[in-house]
Amino acid sequence: MNKWLLGIAAIVLIVAVYYVVGSHLLRQEVIVTQDQAAGFAMDELRYTYPDASIDLYSITNVSNVSGEAVWKIMAKVVYGNGTVCPSLTDVELHYPRFGFVTRNRSITQDCHVLGCRNVPNCIIAYPEEAIIMPLDLDRNPAAQANISRYFDAAGGSGNVAASATYYPLFEGQGNMTYPEVWVISYRAHSLNYSLETILNKTGGIVLGYYAK
Repeated sequence: MNKWLLGIAAIVLIVAVYYVVGSHLLRQEVIVTQDQAAGFAMDELRYTYPDASIDLYSITNVSNVSGEAVWKIMAKVVYGNGTVCPSLTDVELHYPRFGFVTRNRSITQDCHVLGCRNVPNCIIAYPEEAIIMPLDLDRNPAAQANISRYFDAAGGSGNVAASATYYPLFEGQGNMTYPEVWVISYRAHSLNYSLETILNKTGGIVLGYYAK
């Protein structure tokens, strides 16, 4: 009887050792570096969002286990990058623990800033949001005439490129200073000037515009 119990105990011990050692080796095998995770994420995003502009703007190890890496990857996916109506999606991935199961959040869509719908004091956090906000008829009715005139002179908005830059403090014309604003540049190759629009970061209100 004692020999039988000793045999069972020995088998349990062997299984336990095998499990502990095997688990450790498995963890060692699946450790992925930050660069590898970024490469895998880009491959997956390019497959999922063909022809989009993709920017991995944050990669963080969120594992609490020593010697383990679980990467939280944040990406901007943009269709129509550089146009007057870019479509922006914010994508979150975790790798390798959850493979490439993603969480998506649409930021702009159909030339609308989704986070500013019925939110008067919304925060304009992305350049793509800033590019679209001056075109919002309800929020910026006074700016429409100048913008439409420029787009018409260019032969339509499809011939206009757009970019936006954030300034904690911007010095405009006539010694005017503007705190916390975006400056949006609308440019057409067929015209010898651009239309620069100053937009408040909080609320997305056009504060001024000028030709450059």
